[in-house]
Amino acid sequence: MQLEQGRHRPGPPAPGTFGPYRLQGVIARSATATVHRAIDVRHGGRTVALKLFAPHLSRDPAFQHRFRADMALLSGLRQPHVVPVHSYGTLDGVVYLDMRLIEGPSLAATRREGRLDPRRAATIVEQLAETTDALVTAGFGVRPIAAEDVLLAGAPGREFVHVVGLGLGRATAADPADLTDLTHLTQLVGPTARVARRRWWPIAAVVAVLALVAGGAVWISRPATPIVPPAPGQLLALTADSAVRPAATAVLDGRPVLVGATGAAIHFWDLRTGAEAARPIPITVHSLDTTVIDGDPVVVSRTGDRRIHLHRISDGQELGAPIGEAEPVEELGGVPVFPWDVDAAEIDGRPVVAAVEPNAASKTVLIGLGFRVLALGSGEPVGPLVDDGQHIPADLTTVVIGGRTVVVDRGTDLRLRMFDAVTGTPVEVPHTRDVPAQSVTVVAGAAGPVLVIGGADNTVRAVDLTTGQPVGPVRIGHTAAVTQVAAVRLGDRTVIISVAGDNTVRSETRFWDLESGAQIGPVLTGHPIANGLLGTAEVDGAEVDGAEVDGRAVVVTTATDGAAVWDVAALIGEGKR
Repeated sequence: MQLEQGRHRPGPPAPGTFGPYRLQGVIARSATATVHRAIDVRHGGRTVALKLFAPHLSRDPAFQHRFRADMALLSGLRQPHVVPVHSYGTLDGVVYLDMRLIEGPSLAATRREGRLDPRRAATIVEQLAETTDALVTAGFGVRPIAAEDVLLAGAPGREFVHVVGLGLGRATAADPADLTDLTHLTQLVGPTARVARRRWWPIAAVVAVLALVAGGAVWISRPATPIVPPAPGQLLALTADSAVRPAATAVLDGRPVLVGATGAAIHFWDLRTGAEAARPIPITVHSLDTTVIDGDPVVVSRTGDRRIHLHRISDGQELGAPIGEAEPVEELGGVPVFPWDVDAAEIDGRPVVAAVEPNAASKTVLIGLGFRVLALGSGEPVGPLVDDGQHIPADLTTVVIGGRTVVVDRGTDLRLRMFDAVTGTPVEVPHTRDVPAQSVTVVAGAAGPVLVIGGADNTVRAVDLTTGQPVGPVRIGHTAAVTQVAAVRLGDRTVIISVAGDNTVRSETRFWDLESGAQIGPVLTGHPIANGLLGTAEVDGAEVDGAEVDGRAVVVTTATDGAAVWDVAALIGEGKR
């Protein structure tokens, strides 16, 4: 089936259906597409993986042109590790891809469970090396392969690798050597190592992976055990039995603390020493934030049953009953189908939380989600459910503009919407609505709060939310979508940190002056700082995200086995570790 122009504008499918497909659940989601488990009623009711591309891509003629070209190449590719495509096209304005359904965990999920056995890792690298060679030979050029797009079928140690994501429709990198360097392949299964070029992969891959797994054993540690690694600019490595996701910062007894969920508990680290700052709270959460209630730092978290919990950090005591009624939420590999984001704030001195909430339609398929502001403690609604029946909130950020609290809602369609937290009425801010926002953060500017937007169009923008005017020029230079943005105070200026690309393949980190828009310091390519930028902490009198660390402006990032704390001045060459 070839691409055909749909009769309607791109939009979400009707609840439970998409053309001849019956949707059974979400397998994976990103800013560019959602993959559903689906039944193809045209072909005997076979079960398939149905990939629906986001509206902003489905409407883009350039993307459609590249997608057609990629599918023409893919139709002639006979590589056993590339998942076969049954059909593709455009239906009701949505570009879709019907693929074979592969049952098995992703490489990313497998790595989160712990470091790979050497022989197992070598087997995976061998198969990935075969795949990348075949893709380059077939004319695909350099395609980043993320760990989330590598599925493993079969018993541990004897897995068969299936690659399900090739960046179809996206521009390729210029240098094919980038993808045939084993550094890229070993990044997918373990820490980076310098190894030989791809033409020697049978020996080099095994040696490299053995070194990675054995040499990395020192990183496996209890969550409260700090390690100071040799990476330039890195102050601390906070190790854990899995990745620190999600996370936030807080201040406990005057100490800056990282609050992070790892596996089955919320952990607390002192950001100065890396030591355990409070006892872990045994609870599995999908999102969290921090706030202060009656002078005590509190962690606000949301569990898989949709309930919101409050725990005092100092002693781990739960404050009151959970907010909301327990309701089972469909999960896939321990990850909820719906994005249950929470963001803590204050309205008229009362602690509140903005939380993603479903409506009846959204329980069938991922559409029609909204958000509501709730009072912490009582759980009473502060404002109405904000839901237009089509929008899917991905990230919620609260900010005070001109004395009123506003919720910035970044959707999976990459559009920004802003609403009054109490009345639910839209708040229009020029220069924000039509920007394809891949990531956002809010920072204090000279005249008020400034919204920093990392764009899917490879740009970084800053907009004064009080005046609606841009702060500095549009920042250009990134060669991929800006997936993360953060900001720190460094001396008398605010520095924006932006990350573009996939953190497993040629990620790129840049630093910008907020007011002038000028780029600062070097461009960091493939640097670990790109891995899970959590938030920032500023010292020397001011606080950003609620933490101070001994006179240093720092940023905290996640890792597959913990988190890391980085000195921003050292990263941009204005100081030493």
